[in-house]
Amino acid sequence: GACVGGGVVYYALHLEQCSFTGRLRFMPSSRQWEGKLSEELYKTQLSAWENDGVSLVRDSDSRKMRVVKICSDLVHAVPLVERALGKCLDLSKDQLCFQVTLIEDASTHNANVLPNGHIFVYTGMLDLCGDGPKGDARLAAVLGHEIAHALLRHPGERLGGCHLLLATHSIFSFVASALIPEELFDLLHAPAIMQLESLQLRLLDAVVSLPNSRKQEFEADYLGIMLSSAARYDPKEAPLLWMELADRECEHNASTPEIFSTHPGWDDRSEKLREWQ
Repeated sequence: GACVGGGVVYYALHLEQCSFTGRLRFMPSSRQWEGKLSEELYKTQLSAWENDGVSLVRDSDSRKMRVVKICSDLVHAVPLVERALGKCLDLSKDQLCFQVTLIEDASTHNANVLPNGHIFVYTGMLDLCGDGPKGDARLAAVLGHEIAHALLRHPGERLGGCHLLLATHSIFSFVASALIPEELFDLLHAPAIMQLESLQLRLLDAVVSLPNSRKQEFEADYLGIMLSSAARYDPKEAPLLWMELADRECEHNASTPEIFSTHPGWDDRSEKLREWQ
C-alpha cells in the first residue's frame, strides 16, 4: 500500500501541462538528463551503424546540404508560428541543437529525432519525397514533424510513458503473485508464464502508453504543418506524402491495428492535415 501511495504521489508531482496544447502529461525526466541521454543514444547509434557497415552522407554532399537548409528554414519559422498562434512552445529553438545526420539507406523511408533535437533522416525518405519544390515541400513536412516532436518534448514524454508502463506492470505482477495460488504457478510452464507476461505488457501498453503516443503524433503533425507553411513550403504536399506512405505500408503488409500502434491511422492523419491547411 505504501509503495502504491508513494507511486501516486510521485506521478502527481511530475505531471506538467504542455504549454502548446494544454494537455497534462507525466514528465519525470529533466531537460538536462534528456540532453545527456541523447548524446549517449547518438554514440550508441553511430557505433551500431559502423558495425553494420552503414555509411553516413558527408556534409558536403548536396543531399545533406538540402536537408540542412530545409531544417534551418523550419527552425527559423518557429517564432513566426508562436506569434501567429499566440502560444509558446515547451522548448525554444535555441534550447535544441537541430543537427542532421543523413544515413545512406535507400530502402528505409523514415526520419526520427532525439530529445535534444538531433534529427536522423534516411536517404530513402529523400527518394520518396522527390526533387524540386514539390519534393522540398514533402521533405519539409517530414522534418517539420520531427522538429515539432523535439519542441514539444515528446521524446521525454515517451520516456515517462515507459516508466509508467513498467511501474504499472510491476504492480500488476505483484498483485497477481499475491492472489494466484502457488499451485497454479507450478502447473504453468515457463514459456506459458512468459507469454502471459508478454500479453499483459502489450495490453497495458495499449491502455497506458499508446493513446498518448498517438496524441503526440497528431500534435507533431499540426505543429509541423504550421512550421512548413510559415517557412513557405506548400502544406498541401503533406497529406499526399502521408497517403503514399500508407500505400507503401499496405504493400508490405505492415499495417497494425490502431489500438496497438504508436501512430494514428494514415487516413486520419491525412484528413487532419487537410483540415489544418
